[in-house]
Amino acid sequence: MRIHYIIIGMALVVIALLGTFMVIQDGQLTSEKARSADLQKKVESLEQEVSALKNTEDNYFQRGVDLQYAGKFQEAKEAFEIVITKFPTSDLAAKARERLIYVNDTIAHQGEGETNKGTQ
Repeated sequence: MRIHYIIIGMALVVIALLGTFMVIQDGQLTSEKARSADLQKKVESLEQEVSALKNTEDNYFQRGVDLQYAGKFQEAKEAFEIVITKFPTSDLAAKARERLIYVNDTIAHQGEGETNKGTQ
């Protein structure tokens, strides 16, 4: 009979330990969910900040310069035009106008070169 009590006692201890283990696991899961939600909020906040930084005259102007040097004149033209239209009072708008003159001239000369190739 004592063995039955010992077995029942051990079973109760095992059940209690398993219950405690489950409570700990649930707590960790809840904690992980909270951390995940917090990280998601931080990611969304950073994405908004990056988006805001991309919408500056500095970014568009630099993009235009980079595209100009890469020989992508049509795309550079679009970037400079954004600076001029979105930020007309910016100091960079004047610089963008200067670069736009050069870019438009280059695009026009490229068009002439293609026309001359077609007539030869």
